[in-house]
Amino acid sequence: MKQSRSLLALVIILVVTVAGTLVILSDFTSPIAPPDAPPTGVVDPVIVDDLQLSITAYFWQDFMPDIPPEGPPFYLVLRVKATNLGNTTVLGLNVFAVTVYFGDSLNVLHTFKIEPGLACCFDEFTVPPNRSELFEFTNDRETVFSPELDEGVILYARVQVVWDNGESIVTTAPAPLGFTY
Repeated sequence: MKQSRSLLALVIILVVTVAGTLVILSDFTSPIAPPDAPPTGVVDPVIVDDLQLSITAYFWQDFMPDIPPEGPPFYLVLRVKATNLGNTTVLGLNVFAVTVYFGDSLNVLHTFKIEPGLACCFDEFTVPPNRSELFEFTNDRETVFSPELDEGVILYARVQVVWDNGESIVTTAPAPLGFTY
């Protein structure tokens, strides 16, 4: 009996270790929880600790110039408008992940790792007091995600925004998927 418990414990440890390793190696990013209800139009800005955040998302699949073997890549760009309503500079503003949902549902399309957009030229993402800044982020382009979607399908995003002493989840307004040919 004691030997079978030891064997069972060893098997459990092995399974947990292998599963953890696979998650780390797969670059898995946890989905961001859905909103209580999907957005139906314009989304109000979120205000947390004197920081007002609003985000616009653009989604498209790239069919040019050549389609990779995985299929046409899915891209997104997030434009984050951060307005500092307080008296101290907000430091370290960043976006690490975004989960994209289908239009009028709570169904997940995919969760993406995010990196600063190509047009972004900031060394450090800061927002001085009583100022607004616009930051651009895009999905990691090294890993191709190629879903089979119809052009114009409506999508929205849930975005995890973090800064030196805060964090918030912001929902974008619904937007159509574009195709580039």
